[in-house]
Amino acid sequence: MAVHSFSYPLYLECMSSTHSKINSGNFLTLTSKKSKQTDTTNTVHLIDQVNQKIHLQDTSVTDTENAFSHIASIIANTFSNFEEIKDMMNDLVNEVTQMAGNAEKLNSISQETAAGTEEVSASMEQLNALASELDALSQEMHKEIKKFIF
Repeated sequence: MAVHSFSYPLYLECMSSTHSKINSGNFLTLTSKKSKQTDTTNTVHLIDQVNQKIHLQDTSVTDTENAFSHIASIIANTFSNFEEIKDMMNDLVNEVTQMAGNAEKLNSISQETAAGTEEVSASMEQLNALASELDALSQEMHKEIKKFIF
């Protein structure tokens, strides 16, 4: 048995109709047609709403895909930058290692220079001592020579 909703305006329309016999069958048929028409209209309206929501969701999915694609691009770029930084750090470590080696060489050269300077200084002291001895000998010789001069 079909369930029909009661519509008072529709009932009045059926009752006032002069073109047809008034009976419950006509009323139910008219009610059923109006109900189906309303149901169809509501269904079409709901389908339109669903289509709008699907379109919005599709747009959201596309926007989300674009955002994630952009994020993935940024991540790839970041990894590339990390690789560049790593290479630069390796170059820096190599330069620092080379500088440390150069500092050790400079230290060694400085120690050699200091040792050479000490040797030169010692030699100069010896030369000064010899010069003093020669001066003393020269003065002594000069005294001895004066003895022979008449």
